[in-house]
Amino acid sequence: MAHKVILETHLNRYEDGFARGLASVSDVREALLACEESAAPDAMNPSLAAEMKRALLLRWFELDPEDFNRSAYSEQLVISPKEATASILERWGPWPEAERVEKVNRILAEVDPAAHTKCITAIASAWAQSDPSAAIRWLDSLPPENEVSANAARISALAPLQLTATLDWADQLPPEQRRNVLVPVFDAWTQANPGLQADRTGWPAERAKAWEDLETLQSVDRR
Repeated sequence: MAHKVILETHLNRYEDGFARGLASVSDVREALLACEESAAPDAMNPSLAAEMKRALLLRWFELDPEDFNRSAYSEQLVISPKEATASILERWGPWPEAERVEKVNRILAEVDPAAHTKCITAIASAWAQSDPSAAIRWLDSLPPENEVSANAARISALAPLQLTATLDWADQLPPEQRRNVLVPVFDAWTQANPGLQADRTGWPAERAKAWEDLETLQSVDRR
């Protein structure tokens, strides 16, 4: 009923908070019914109805992705990487690791493959803040088609927190990948730790020298 009232007013936009206030799929379905009724010729604000419908479909997806994907509405919603990532991060707090992996992967499957790197990096970065080891296990579990995205995410998310471990991992990569890792690791670490010196304890001499060379180049660029 509340959404039907909204549609019959002269509001300029539909606030996302209205949809996020719905606690169950049944509540979403009831609100969607109001949207469908507003499609009649005498509807006062059809553009508002369309805006509301998208917000409600996204809320349904957030509440129960599996149920939403089984519905006839699933083809009507194109989920952006930003929306998919926000949906995951908003809800995953109480999920145990196994459930988190399962649900994250299901939602990731709905994202355009071209946007996987951005989405995977955002998820890994958030996960690494609370449990770096779990974030690494998830990245390592991703299918081969996500290897490039997973590696980029690992560098961006883990290098600032576990520099030596990230470089040790990079040393195990195939040669053609390994030689392209040091610079992005350096960039990720220095951006997260401005003005600090990396702890090079136990580093192989070749790695330490390459890092020092990058520091020299960085200082020259800042002049």
